[in-house]
Amino acid sequence: MDALDHPSSPGSALACADEATAALLQWLECITPEERTAFILGGLFSVGDDELARLTGWRLDQCRAYIQQARAQLRTPAPTSAFVTCAPQALNHPEGATMSQRLNYMQQSPQLFKKLIEFSTQVKASGIEEAIHDLVNIRASQLNGCAFCLDMHIKQAHIRGERDLRLHHIAIWRESPLFEPRERAALAWTELLTRIPEHGVADADYEQVRAQFSEKELSDLTFHVMAINAWNRVNVAFQTVPGIHDKAFGLEKADLS
Repeated sequence: MDALDHPSSPGSALACADEATAALLQWLECITPEERTAFILGGLFSVGDDELARLTGWRLDQCRAYIQQARAQLRTPAPTSAFVTCAPQALNHPEGATMSQRLNYMQQSPQLFKKLIEFSTQVKASGIEEAIHDLVNIRASQLNGCAFCLDMHIKQAHIRGERDLRLHHIAIWRESPLFEPRERAALAWTELLTRIPEHGVADADYEQVRAQFSEKELSDLTFHVMAINAWNRVNVAFQTVPGIHDKAFGLEKADLS
């Protein structure tokens, strides 16, 4: 049997299907929680408007609006188009790129990629403020030198309405007056766990962060730092090109090119 004919081989139908599923999961992260719920229940599981309203507490007009918005976001471009190509060479040399991707880890390890997507989706649903998620993603990506992740999360934060000056100040957050105590605690925790000190995390550092977050919040925040560091490491290792998946994630709306 040829390697490409094996059901789980990179480039096979099953591998491409796994990539499509993972791409859809990550795409769903880019829309609002309301749109995501409406799309999953109403679009994928065909829950009627009345039942959706009963389950969510939304008005009927809100249910219809959220479904329409989600479908509009997910319709163009197709959410899986940047992933289900099964042609890594097409991803390695985008026009104007100054770096090239070493290998396509999404195709080489589709099951692991999908699980990391699922993990990140659960982390994002933990309830911690979206603005803090953005700060954590950006700061860890800065520290790890991850061009792809930094580019992506800057654009996501910009689309969500984050102020440009705050984005510029993340790298100098200790000296900046633009961040609240809870945000500063999240940034400090991100730095500590991204570059763990030789002798571990000191009690004083832990207590400072704990003063701003409940035990569950701090646990969830820690898993978030773990997630972005995982993405940083795989994208740094294989030199994923910044902006290569902008169309799939709807990041062109940031208008930052």
